[in-house]
Amino acid sequence: MARYSHGTFSGPFVYDKRFAEQYTSRPEQKQAIAAWMKADHSKLVPPTTPTSEESEKIASIMNDVNTYYDEMVNKFIMGVEPLDRFDDFVAAVRRMGIDEAVRLKQAAFDRFVRR
Repeated sequence: MARYSHGTFSGPFVYDKRFAEQYTSRPEQKQAIAAWMKADHSKLVPPTTPTSEESEKIASIMNDVNTYYDEMVNKFIMGVEPLDRFDDFVAAVRRMGIDEAVRLKQAAFDRFVRR
């Protein structure tokens, strides 16, 4: 839908709730929206700013991790890759440096909290 209209995602424009009502005609869709409106947002991560060095390292790590993740998750879902290989998947992501990316993101968060 986003290909043909602008109101299905965030953006710098006025959002009219009547737009959403046009594509949420089923009762299940309306119930889902009502449920998400009651969600607990207290654990949302605030906007943090990594240093330029951290940004480069995070981007380098996450580029590989995200590519591998997308590839493998689809394989797990489609049954091409058996779920008993999930631990191998986790180990591979760790070898790619995900723990370092988490550490760098934590450092940026810690600086945000100290402000």
